[in-house]
Amino acid sequence: MFTPGVCLDILKERQESNGLGTLKNPEKFLDQDYELLHQYFLIRRKKYIDDMFPPDNSSIGEKLLEPESLAKVEWMRPTFWRFGKWVDVVIDDKLPTIDGQLIFVRPQSPKTPQSPGIPEFWPALLEKAYAKVCGSYEDMKFGWVSEALKDFTGGVHMTLFPEYENPKILWDLMHRAAIANSLMGCGTPGNAVSNVKQDNGLVAGHAYTITGVTMVTSNGNQVQLVRLFNPWGETEWNGNWSDGSQTWMTISEEERKKYRNNVEDGEFWMSMEDFCKCYCQLDICNYSGAFLDGSSESHWNLVMHEGRWLAGSSAGGCMAYKDTFWSNPQFLVKITDINKACEPATSQGPNMLVSLMQIPDQRNRRLTRNLPLGFSIFKANSRRGSIASYSNLVHATRDSKSLLNPREITDYVKLDPGEYVIVPYTSRPNKTAYFILGFCSKTETHTGEHFMTQDSDGKVMRQISEHYQEMNAEQLQRFLNENFIGGGVQSTGGFSLDVCQSIVAMMDNSVTGTLSAEEINNLLKRINLYKEIFFREDTNRDGILSLIELQHAVEAIGSFSCFFFSYSHCK
Repeated sequence: MFTPGVCLDILKERQESNGLGTLKNPEKFLDQDYELLHQYFLIRRKKYIDDMFPPDNSSIGEKLLEPESLAKVEWMRPTFWRFGKWVDVVIDDKLPTIDGQLIFVRPQSPKTPQSPGIPEFWPALLEKAYAKVCGSYEDMKFGWVSEALKDFTGGVHMTLFPEYENPKILWDLMHRAAIANSLMGCGTPGNAVSNVKQDNGLVAGHAYTITGVTMVTSNGNQVQLVRLFNPWGETEWNGNWSDGSQTWMTISEEERKKYRNNVEDGEFWMSMEDFCKCYCQLDICNYSGAFLDGSSESHWNLVMHEGRWLAGSSAGGCMAYKDTFWSNPQFLVKITDINKACEPATSQGPNMLVSLMQIPDQRNRRLTRNLPLGFSIFKANSRRGSIASYSNLVHATRDSKSLLNPREITDYVKLDPGEYVIVPYTSRPNKTAYFILGFCSKTETHTGEHFMTQDSDGKVMRQISEHYQEMNAEQLQRFLNENFIGGGVQSTGGFSLDVCQSIVAMMDNSVTGTLSAEEINNLLKRINLYKEIFFREDTNRDGILSLIELQHAVEAIGSFSCFFFSYSHCK
């Protein structure tokens, strides 16, 4: 796991083309291998029953159905993206039914010359596979639309809030997304549990799918329309441009025949203005980021990195906690000039999509309690500048608009060429969680020298991992003097054994009497930070901190003022 608070090399590809966890070579979800299971049960001539997601009521959940319905359930006989990796999900072919009818997804029976009306069961099997991923059928009711879109595609995802967007600009984005065959979902405000039908026909706290985006000419004026689908298959919008609305009579007969659908099937049209008034959230997801500007087919780069907030070490909270904010993980990003061939039509528009996803610590989605999170983007003005060096943290180039608690938040930002520090954070400090930070852009994303550690730190840590599983005080003393003091041991005395024993006691969170690789990483971060502060405060460059300089240095690291009187000079 990456060291908290350390800038990571975001140029390094997280996934190789055929590496484990990619679409071509997905990981085995719950360590279940389809081929091995297939051979095992084929040789023994037995039907496969999934013991990791058994065909019983535990896989449905206790509160999704009424007890009398749950008692009637009978069981009759895909690949998903999970937090940076593709996983292969194995299920059996048994599906829950009551009185011979499927309980949940009920595939229609197409009646065409090619199909005599035989039901298609693949949607129900796909639903079961996803229910297994979520924990149960009940767990699929929890979470956000964006989670399903991401899990099914693993693509570029962005969230917008129609109420705060310019309708015309938002429609243009949705139109590009529709042309690119993106998946789009949206939701109405309100209580998602009660699902009350409103006077306008929409259901409160309900998720809808966007199935079309078009423009028609009404009374000589261009009108932007959006087509939506209620997954219930009924209960539709009854305002302007609904199935029975008279506004359809204001357009040509040709357009009316092309778009109007006067059938109660859950699908309906509405104007873009009404859409922005009625829906509180819009999610767009596509395999590629090309829909973001639609200017060309040039390659979009998607880079993802895992990280961790660790309570007491690298979980500094939001910018309101100035004493600890700097301790959050930090990522140094270098933006280059965009290739002219990939220049968007509107060069002043955003050029990078930043996403932050938290990884849940529970398998069942309904048991997951997402933390409110966000991220800040700072302009790196100096080659070795870090967040800890900034005297005024309010001058962020960009900060995520609000602290939200979905699984993933995104922001489409405009960043001029240069170096930036991106700091992901939780709303409050000392909250332990794992996360994935993603960047999607047309520009090449580079990382410069790590601005809080030496260039050799990565090499040193690899050497440590090769020779030590744990490091005691004597080994730590030798390591620190060799890598940080070098030839200066004779003049300075270096790190004494007593000091190293104290360091082990302070950094040994696992209380083993030794330091693990992760604890050494945390120590390196602190040492390099203290070095940076020392050299910054040593204004006369004499290698000694005066009392005033020491006071400033200690204030910079948030220590107690009583330390000021312990030493008048510090070498």
